[in-house]
Amino acid sequence: MLLERSANRYIWADYSECAVGIVSGSKDWLTSLAVGALRCVLRNAEIIRATGTEFTQPTAWDLSMRALPIVLAADPSAHGTAIELLGRAMEFAPHDPVPVSLAAWCYGMRAGHHFTNHPQIDREDALRLASDASYLSAGNPLAETMLSAAYMLAHDLVAAENHARRALAIDGGSAWGWGRLAWVHAYRGEATKAIECCHIAHALAPADPLGYLWSIGIAASHFELGHFDRAVDWYRRALAGQPKATWINRFLAPASALANKIDDAQQSIGALRSAFPDLTIAQIRTGLPHTTLLLDRVAEGLAGLGMPFG
Repeated sequence: MLLERSANRYIWADYSECAVGIVSGSKDWLTSLAVGALRCVLRNAEIIRATGTEFTQPTAWDLSMRALPIVLAADPSAHGTAIELLGRAMEFAPHDPVPVSLAAWCYGMRAGHHFTNHPQIDREDALRLASDASYLSAGNPLAETMLSAAYMLAHDLVAAENHARRALAIDGGSAWGWGRLAWVHAYRGEATKAIECCHIAHALAPADPLGYLWSIGIAASHFELGHFDRAVDWYRRALAGQPKATWINRFLAPASALANKIDDAQQSIGALRSAFPDLTIAQIRTGLPHTTLLLDRVAEGLAGLGMPFG
């Protein structure tokens, strides 16, 4: 159990049952599970504290924790606010890896998810900030996972894998670390490995705000394997987990079309066009570093639904 004394409330409690004979063999697993759960709870508590308190002089950490839920939600309309908060945080603490790596992730997300009219500029900003943060992040698993995300969205999978594995070397129970490694596998077309890592991330932190990204990872892996019905199910689960992430429809729509769920595909493409009226297939193909096989399937499905190529 974890008690927040200032508010006199419990913020986490859990229990586990197992046979007496396997307790010793389960010790490491239980430790990782508990540490991962506590980390998620403590991070969420910090976010609640930072967003629910009026600070006369907020610290870089306070500003970063205010920006973090905006970045996690992947809400196009709010990313400008996150960038502003992180800019202030970097001014206060230029050597703190957390705001720098979070800003790198934010710019990478803008480029990868069509939140900007200048994706290449934002991608370059992501790489520049990630490079700066790489010199500051040693021993900080939170910064390492955010750097992995930033490099991934900037299409540098080698650096993304390096930071994901560094995060897991520091803390093998990091759900974010496993989620980042999952996406390295997914973008390389290693679908089975990606699905396994996503399930590990879900198991370590079943209520994590990034859980929708792990569901997308499973969906994308099934898309890669040609399991279109399963892909549709997991994309829907991801969108239900984070309704603000309307960009999921760029994959849900073609997966639905290829699964012969035409009515669902039309509804999904309508939601996509409403959120991103000028989006083209060419822009989607260059947004994320998916394999050519997956991108060809996405393009085929979207073209059949009437989306312009470019």
